This record gives sequence, structure tokens and C-alpha cells, in this order.
Amino acid sequence: STETDVIELTPAQTIAIPSPEDLQQLHAGLPIILNEETLGENLTDGMRPYLKEMGLKWGALFGMRSGNRLLGVISLVDTDVHELTEAETNAYTTLADQIGVVLHSRQLLELSQRAHTMTSQLVQTNRAISEAVDYDEMIQVILSSLPEQVTLAGFLIFDSPIVGTTYPT
Repeated sequence: STETDVIELTPAQTIAIPSPEDLQQLHAGLPIILNEETLGENLTDGMRPYLKEMGLKWGALFGMRSGNRLLGVISLVDTDVHELTEAETNAYTTLADQIGVVLHSRQLLELSQRAHTMTSQLVQTNRAISEAVDYDEMIQVILSSLPEQVTLAGFLIFDSPIVGTTYPT
């Protein structure tokens, strides 16, 4: 069908996280097919009335994977019962895996961008520390580079470095 219905749900009405056993099955690339009897087993109590009201009778879950990672789940539901062929099951599994790879790539890109930003900030902080004219200015540079969540910082700077077991007295 080319017609799509969007159902607005509150967080309390959304589908519950699949059980560890279900997640293990999805992680292995095996779909979970639900029928009228089992459709409500993995759902929150708030969602069950909506299923009944919508007349849902069938569902299928496919793991979105990338390598050895399970990144999410695609949930398909319908008011009619479907018998998926092996080719359809493979197509949905492949689609879910393709989405998983894209999600993983996006996550890696975001991590890379954050690492690049942090590296740039560290280089700028290091440059400012080395250009500081005295310890007070150096500490001010360090304090200004700390995350906002840090509300207190202390520094103990030795007159000479500790080497081996030679401790200052």
C-alpha cells in the first residue's frame, strides 16, 4: 500500500524495549514475527488499547545492524496478517542492515567531529598556556578552557618536578 498513516503517541504509549532474548535474536539478523496472540507481549500497557483500537494483527521486528553492533529496531505493524516469503524477509533484513550501516556511519562522523573540535580546543589551550607570561595567566587560560560543568578546580605546581622516588620535603 502507498498510503501511510502517522499515529501520534506519547512516550508512555510507545513500544517497549525488546527483551534481551529478542535483542539477541535481532542482533543475529533474525527477524521477530508477531501475530495477534503475541503482538502485545512486547508493548507497554499504554500501547495495548491503541493496538486493539487500530485493529493491528501482525508485526515484524528487524534489527538495524552494522558489523557486530545492533543500533536499533525497525518495527512493522499491520491490520492484516502477512506471511513473509524468504525473499521479503531477506529484503527487510537487508534494508534494516543498510539503515544500521548509515546510522553507524553517522555516529562515527559525529564522534569524529567532536574529537576534531576537542583537538582544536586543546591545541588552542596549549598555545595560550605556552604564551602565558606567568603562572597566574597560565591558570586563567586553563580555567577558561574547562567545561561549564566544572565549578571548582585546584592546582598544585611544584617548584621542581618529582623524578623517581625523590619527593619534595
